[in-house]
Amino acid sequence: MASVTGLMLMIVAFSCNLTEEKIKESLENVKISDMKKWEKEKIGLSLHKELMILLSG
Repeated sequence: MASVTGLMLMIVAFSCNLTEEKIKESLENVKISDMKKWEKEKIGLSLHKELMILLSG
């Protein structure tokens, strides 16, 4: 696995009480662009992404 940062939100799902209603609400209200923005602001680049940027430029 090149990066686990995309899976970070799943850790929260396993550690809290989720109902079908909460899951449905989240899927309807949270955009992928919001998740990517959050990941960029809170987690940053993985080593794999940094390497790919370095090798591409």
